[in-house]
Amino acid sequence: MATALHSARHPRVQLRGLIGSSDAVLAVALFLLQQKTTLFVLPDREEAAYFLNDLENILGKEALFFPASCRKAFDFTQPDNSMVLQRAEVLNELKNTEAAARLVVTYPEALSEKVINRNSLEQQNNNSQTTTDSKGNTYITN
Repeated sequence: MATALHSARHPRVQLRGLIGSSDAVLAVALFLLQQKTTLFVLPDREEAAYFLNDLENILGKEALFFPASCRKAFDFTQPDNSMVLQRAEVLNELKNTEAAARLVVTYPEALSEKVINRNSLEQQNNNSQTTTDSKGNTYITN
């Protein structure tokens, strides 16, 4: 499988029939062989969260989680500020070309949302600060 991934310019792999955490074990093994930033798209938020947990437990380091900006599926009327912040942090991390290879876990709902373009993100980062209230909620302030 590693040879097939190295031979293709933009490889895509789909695995079926794996049980337990074997998918995460295989993903970590391939990631360690390739040392490239890798995106994993799981069917839904819950499966993505379990997969992320498995990856972090196997690797012993943090993987990136790219969530949807709203808690309820396809209800964009009430964005969650902490998830918006987490999305921005993942984009910032991926934008950094000097960073080491990273594992990114997400799900289709999160990918279907529009993201801010690179120039606007950099401008917002230069003008924004984050604050956390007494309940632990994080907010972006200008």
